[in-house]
Amino acid sequence: MRRAGSILPHPCDAWLARSDFFGRMRRLFAQLRAPRRENGVYAGYRAGAKRAISELHERNAAVFERALRLSERAERLERSGTPSESACNRAARAREDALEALFELRTTFSAGVPEKARAFDEEARRIYPFLELP
Repeated sequence: MRRAGSILPHPCDAWLARSDFFGRMRRLFAQLRAPRRENGVYAGYRAGAKRAISELHERNAAVFERALRLSERAERLERSGTPSESACNRAARAREDALEALFELRTTFSAGVPEKARAFDEEARRIYPFLELP
């Protein structure tokens, strides 16, 4: 803050700005450390999404296991320095099959409710990180 009629900053301005900065940072870190609270409805959506995804996995286990296996193989070949285009293509097709099954379930699960779709997406990303969901 400047004194009225003065172009020079007040000597306490730097201290006030710094203390305000530290106060804001302290509040921000407290928020980050606090456990994330979800309202009951959203937690229910996440639980429902988890249950629906696990049922889908039980019905189509081969599709998801194939996608995981081929993705790992393509990644392993890439890391070893011998990339294989056919292995990458097979992995991409297997991921597409798994994503297609998940997308069908997502549309029936969410039924046009954005919060349900978001909960489903979060659970799918957590359960299937190899699918690289958007």
